[in-house]
Amino acid sequence: MTREELFEFFDEQLQIWPLARENYNALRTVKKRKFRAEELTGYVQYNPARAVSSLAKLDSVSLKERKCFLCDKNRPEEQKSIDLLNGRFKLLVNPYPILPYHFTIASNDHTDQKFNGTTGKVLAEELPGMAVFFNGAGAGASAPDHLHFQAVPMESVPLICSLVNNPELKLPYNIVKDPEDLNNDNNPVNGFFWKRDNDSRMNFAGIRRKKHRPEMFYMEPPERRAVSPGALDLAGIVVIPFEEDFEKISDEEIEKIYKEVCY
Repeated sequence: MTREELFEFFDEQLQIWPLARENYNALRTVKKRKFRAEELTGYVQYNPARAVSSLAKLDSVSLKERKCFLCDKNRPEEQKSIDLLNGRFKLLVNPYPILPYHFTIASNDHTDQKFNGTTGKVLAEELPGMAVFFNGAGAGASAPDHLHFQAVPMESVPLICSLVNNPELKLPYNIVKDPEDLNNDNNPVNGFFWKRDNDSRMNFAGIRRKKHRPEMFYMEPPERRAVSPGALDLAGIVVIPFEEDFEKISDEEIEKIYKEVCY
């Protein structure tokens, strides 16, 4: 699928889906500011619409009680899809975006969120120029009971842009360069696959996790920093749903969060 086809599908979805259209329009005016953690430069984003994901209850009881929003039967009528990998996955517009183009790639089967490097690579092959990324269970996935990836334009991801320019970038966490090393890994993981338009090489950056959320997440204001890190947060787009946390979080606190939740 070409990027032109992908963005055409995106535009069609916003025309018929009021919720998605409102949230993408709101994204144009979200507050942002830069930060630096070791050699990674990114930005903090105040995004109240992401509270549905950042603050999601992910215990087994809560997951069992809610309807899975990635299963066909539970998705809104306006949310259309495109088949990928011979119909094994469906490409969807994410209605709660972090970036101006933000897609979810959901398995047709309701099966656990388990990392598979081969699947990630093949999806990235089908979507050249896009960063296909994975939030593992316990590593930022708001649907740990349904296998899915996500995709955004690769040039929108600070970590990828930085690694393209400097593969030896000094980061607050370790990067795994071979996705096979994370298959069947007992650690929660995040991973990015990307392939540039004029490059035959598939690129990968994986991150092993110690924990899902930092201690600051559970504190009461004013000490609270409601950061629930997924792959994009670790890649330099730190999303915060509360304005007071956005105003107070420092570069040092972001670096501390990275080191607390990652190896």
